[in-house]
Amino acid sequence: MHTPILPQELVDQIIGQLHDDSPDLKSCALVSKAWLAPSRSHIFYRISLQPPPPTRFFAAWRRKSALRSLLDIINVTPEIALYIRDVEIVEGVGDREWVVKDPSLFHLLSKLKDVQRFRLCHSAGIPIPWRALSPGLPIAILQILALPSLCALDLGMLSFSSADVFVSLLERLNNLRVLYLDHIQVGQPVLSSSNDNSASQSPNTHRAPLDKLVLGARTSPLVVGCLLHTNSSVNLNSLRHMSISISGNFEEFARMLRVAVGLETLELLLMSDIDLPAYLNLPLSDRLDMSHNPYLNKLTVKIDVIQRQDDPLPWINGLFSTFTTPNRLCNVHIVYSLYLPAPYMDRSVNTTIFAGWQEIDATLTGPVFEFLQQVRLEFSLENPIGFDVAPRFLNEVNLQSPLLRASNRLTIEAFDTSR
Repeated sequence: MHTPILPQELVDQIIGQLHDDSPDLKSCALVSKAWLAPSRSHIFYRISLQPPPPTRFFAAWRRKSALRSLLDIINVTPEIALYIRDVEIVEGVGDREWVVKDPSLFHLLSKLKDVQRFRLCHSAGIPIPWRALSPGLPIAILQILALPSLCALDLGMLSFSSADVFVSLLERLNNLRVLYLDHIQVGQPVLSSSNDNSASQSPNTHRAPLDKLVLGARTSPLVVGCLLHTNSSVNLNSLRHMSISISGNFEEFARMLRVAVGLETLELLLMSDIDLPAYLNLPLSDRLDMSHNPYLNKLTVKIDVIQRQDDPLPWINGLFSTFTTPNRLCNVHIVYSLYLPAPYMDRSVNTTIFAGWQEIDATLTGPVFEFLQQVRLEFSLENPIGFDVAPRFLNEVNLQSPLLRASNRLTIEAFDTSR
């Protein structure tokens, strides 16, 4: 009896529906030769190399690591390496440390030629020194970064002895679209020239047209200088989405905003080590200036500080005052983390923190913001005690916003973070 043969396109569609179901994909790989390749393309699409689990000495001695098992598979069937598109490498702590020790990682990365997303980070808040990586591993990572297929890069918990070393990584990027940098520490400023405060980077036909940039918490401001460096292959002019955690000084972040002229969404997270009153004493050239971002349609500001006494409103109002016409700002989202004392303690510092909101109310209802549709203000309440804390807080808070309320564009919410 003749067995009907499904068209290969239909086989690919069927197997594609099982992309996240590893057991079923392994069963599909055993059906026939026609099902083998598409099944493998999903089985090996993403690999995540985690720290080894804590075990007793003799059990660890007998166990083969996931990395070595994968290498054995690739050595027997080299085409498996072509299916690997998403690579995650997570360093461990203490006796579970492996990235800086295992030379097999270099051999694996050197076999990968079609990676689209690469992530390297630490499982704890301990930076990995770039120079402490196992021999040959930095070269293998640089080869991954230079792949034409790489479009997303995520680096976290890395430290570099100098900015020049970090710039050498950025030089390798060709077609990157998404860049995440979190807890990246740079030791010394870059020695060679970087771009000035102009609103564009110097022409470079090899620059990667970056679409999204995320600078996470505790990332050194020197990283911004590296991104703007003339040798960097990252094009910030093409950015449409940006999220930056502002730590230390504002000047470097202001330079980057002036370059990212095509931004459509921007998220600013103010860390606890910033000095808001000192910001107001900076020269205008060192402040954030939104007049360079006329295409921005959504702005999010997160004041990620607990028990902070500085009034954030002058800074926020100063930021809004830099917008000029024309602009396309439609949505404003402000999140303020607030530490609540016990109900029997003085809560006036918390409930009056936005007493000066009326100035922002007047700014946002001016002619500059003709396209503004919604202003959303959220209070993230830490250390809540008792029941219905969020509703009671909203009843206590003093927030005058007659113009935004009259136009039905203001939404105020509070959240109990313990729930």
